[in-house]
Amino acid sequence: MRVIGPGLRRLPARFSLLASFLIPLNDPRGWELLAYKNIQANTVTWSKRGMEITVKNSASPVIYPLSSPKRVRKVAFKGTLRGGLVFPPGLTQGERGADDFVLRIGLVLSGTARLGWFERKIAPDWVLKLQSLAPKDAGIEKVLFLNLSSQKLPWTQRVHPLSKYFEERIVGEASAEFSIEETLVRPVDVVALWISVDGDDTKEGFSVTLSELRLEDDSRR
Repeated sequence: MRVIGPGLRRLPARFSLLASFLIPLNDPRGWELLAYKNIQANTVTWSKRGMEITVKNSASPVIYPLSSPKRVRKVAFKGTLRGGLVFPPGLTQGERGADDFVLRIGLVLSGTARLGWFERKIAPDWVLKLQSLAPKDAGIEKVLFLNLSSQKLPWTQRVHPLSKYFEERIVGEASAEFSIEETLVRPVDVVALWISVDGDDTKEGFSVTLSELRLEDDSRR
């Protein structure tokens, strides 16, 4: 059994007891487009090829709330990339001024954390949206992002320095064609997907087409 990274490992096929759930990528129904304050939003289109996100010095999340929480052990996604990221000399991807990734697949995990009255008054819109994805009488633990990196990085897992709600793990390299399958050591309870593609720090332009995105339920619970 080969360890893929902190908290992740590949399991032999004979141990697979998972029920697959395919996320629809050819139709905008069910998807929600958000925008960050003072940052130009990406352009998102849907076609037979899948969901295409075009970046032009821009960044914005695409959200897919699940109809009911799913206990997920494995995530698989594939697609294509046109163009890419070039980072300023002396900066490493993920640092301030270079915190862009061509693709982050985010799993919104349910939990107990809920915003208080005052926190709701001062929280950015994206935090309020994140909290709204929680099941009734529950909260959100964090968003676990599975990232494609464009550089060889000194880390494979981190809590994002700008938000305690974001945890990132590097699961593959950015390439013209990518196909990733990652199995979690422990299953997680997922209430939504948070797709992040950004080029606002580096002022870059590129496009990503996500042609398949699949979650696999843990049928052993």
